[in-house]
Amino acid sequence: GTVWLMLITLVSCIIPTVISEIYKIPLGMISVPPEKQIDQSFLLYGGTWSRMTPYIVGLWTGYLIYRSNKKPIKMEMWQVTLGWVTACIVALLIVYGIYPYNHYNKLYGFDRIPDQLVSDIYTGLFRGAWGLVLMWVVLACHSGYGGPVNSFLGHPSWQPLSRLTYGMFLTHIFVISLIVASEFRLKSLNHLNIIVETCGTLFITGIAAVLLSLLVEIPVMGLEKLLLTRNGGERKSETQKESQNKI
Repeated sequence: GTVWLMLITLVSCIIPTVISEIYKIPLGMISVPPEKQIDQSFLLYGGTWSRMTPYIVGLWTGYLIYRSNKKPIKMEMWQVTLGWVTACIVALLIVYGIYPYNHYNKLYGFDRIPDQLVSDIYTGLFRGAWGLVLMWVVLACHSGYGGPVNSFLGHPSWQPLSRLTYGMFLTHIFVISLIVASEFRLKSLNHLNIIVETCGTLFITGIAAVLLSLLVEIPVMGLEKLLLTRNGGERKSETQKESQNKI
């Protein structure tokens, strides 16, 4: 099983790299020229084949947690420190490392034009690297090495929002598409506009997630509980009858 999972992980990194090289798509979002935006959107951003690496890293995470239940993960303090420092550096590089390629100056254009080889490597690895960062956070907190991060993420105040995260994940793309489709003219791209649009998107997505939870998730969970309880009750009654017959 692990060999197949390793093979799928490797393939999931190779696919976006090859697509980036064949279609000559630069890294980032802003620096993509108009003639490449459709390829970038459908082949790399929206295509499942290019976005499956974090999900595979999630499978690795579940596998390691399952293994840790039988054999707990033990680490020295220097290993824990190295893991957290590395995770922070990788996360910052993924987000801010491509800033020169996305920063546009009205007089001089983009600060730097990405080399195609750099674009290919970044495109193939950044999603998996981000998944590894999250995997470290989960494993460290699960194994007792989370420290203040575990205290913060495990605070009870997060529980109401945690019930909406998957619903927000399912509905956010439709909310974003609706907002983008409603724009009929060019708008100024500045920090204030982005903050306002982000807050509005989160608010509307939260409402959609609440409705999805009330109309779908909670009824299905109730039905599932009812069916499981009924099946469990029937099995229990059958077991009791068998025991009485034996007596």
